[in-house]
This record gives sequence, C-alpha cells and structure tokens, in this order.
Amino acid sequence: MRKRFYYSLNIYGTFMFNNEKERAFSYLQSHKPRSKNLYMSCIRKLITRGYSFEISQDATKKFLSLN
Repeated sequence: MRKRFYYSLNIYGTFMFNNEKERAFSYLQSHKPRSKNLYMSCIRKLITRGYSFEISQDATKKFLSLN
C-alpha cells in the first residue's frame, strides 16, 4: 500500500508536513522562480535551501506539471 502524504496544523497554526518532498513542493509554490529555464532554476533554489538532488528533482517535476 502506498504511503500517503498528509499535512496537519500544529498548535501555532502553521503547517507541518510529513514528507520532505511536500515541503520542497510547498517552498516552490510560495517562492516561484523567475528565469527562462524554470527547471534548473527550481532545482538550484531547492538545493541551495539544503534539499537533496532527488527530492529537488521530484518536487520540481511536480511543480512544473501543475504550472
């Protein structure tokens, strides 16, 4: 059975994500890149924030497929 990724609110009213990929995706949604090459820009933005390449790649693909 596949693991589902949920988020919940903590006591401070902010979102707590159960998965690092979901956090990376959320970061991309709130800080949209503004360059010609969106793929590399998203990857670069996430890697400089400390995410691994695999997680950055997955979150970027999801972000670009929805936008």
